[in-house]
Amino acid sequence: MNDEQRHPLTMRAAHWTTFFACAILFGTGVAIYNAHPRFRVGDHFVMLPRVPSWLEINVAPKIVHYVFAAIFILCGVVYLIWGFRNGHFRFLKYKIQQKGAYYTVLFFLAPLLVLSGIPLLPVKFLKPLGYIFYGGAKWWHIGITLALSAFVLGHVTMVVSTGFAKNMRAITTGDEGAPAPAK
Repeated sequence: MNDEQRHPLTMRAAHWTTFFACAILFGTGVAIYNAHPRFRVGDHFVMLPRVPSWLEINVAPKIVHYVFAAIFILCGVVYLIWGFRNGHFRFLKYKIQQKGAYYTVLFFLAPLLVLSGIPLLPVKFLKPLGYIFYGGAKWWHIGITLALSAFVLGHVTMVVSTGFAKNMRAITTGDEGAPAPAK
C-alpha cells in the first residue's frame, strides 16, 4: 500500500460486498415485512403500516434474503479476521465519533441483527433463541435495521459533505487523491 492509499483491498472488498448485500437484504426485508406487517405485543397483535412497495425486492424474497444474509455474515467474519490480524481496529485513523459509530455498527448492531434474524428462520429448533430478545426477535430485527439505516444515511451524508469524488475514489481504488504530476 503506497502513502496515498487510504483503504486496503480487503477493506474495500468488504465495504462494497456489505453495501450490495445490505441493499438486497433491505429490499427483500421490506417485501417480507409487507407480506406480514403483523406484530405480537403480549397477547395481542398490532398491524403496522406497510412500507412503500417501490422499496421491495419481490423475487423470492425469503430465499434471496437468506442467501444475502449468509453473504453478509461471511463478509463480516472475513473482515473481522483481517482487521484483528493486521491491527486495523486498533489503529483506525478516524475522529472519536467516527470510531464510536463504526465500532457500534461492527461489534454491536451487526451481530445483534444477525442474532435477531436467526429465530425468524423457518427452522423450528432455532425459534427458542427468540426468547433472548425482550418483546420478540422480529421487533429487534426491524429496530436494528432502522438503526443501521440511520447509520448509512449519516455515513453517506458524511461522504458527500467531505468530498464525494475523493471519497468514492478512496473506497473504490484505495487512492486518496489524483496522482501527483510528474516532475
